[in-house]
Amino acid sequence: MKFYGREKQRKDLHRLFSHEGMQLGLIYGRRRVGKSELIKQSLRETDVTSIYFECKQTTEQNNTESLAVLLADTFHFPKPSFDSMEALLTYLFEAAKEKPMILVLDEYPYLREVVQGMDSVLQALVDRYRDRIESIPYTFMINKLLLYQLWDVTFIFCLTA
Repeated sequence: MKFYGREKQRKDLHRLFSHEGMQLGLIYGRRRVGKSELIKQSLRETDVTSIYFECKQTTEQNNTESLAVLLADTFHFPKPSFDSMEALLTYLFEAAKEKPMILVLDEYPYLREVVQGMDSVLQALVDRYRDRIESIPYTFMINKLLLYQLWDVTFIFCLTA
């Protein structure tokens, strides 16, 4: 399928994907305007290993297991088991020291809704890896989340060394 338009946004995403060091991006906006398709298309156009996860309005365990399946499929090993989303994300941040990757958490408000303290989990990870992450300040992102709770929000973690 041919993808039309959004050249500037695709270039911006490619710049984010190809930048040296860890990057953190935030895409937000009204529903049904093509944000997810833009991200998926941009991921298809990069050589960096990527995991695109669409968060679900289920449970923390269900989201953790679903993301673990994607992790196993992406890196071709048996599905690992994690006790929490925090443990899985910590594993991914650690693994990125060895193998650069892009992690997309699409529909983030759903994950935020079902994982108690999800914002602080991400805050702690960003703080822990701060020396390797060049990004907009996390507090800015959280403020945007609070301002735009009715909008769709996607986090993009470019975990490249």
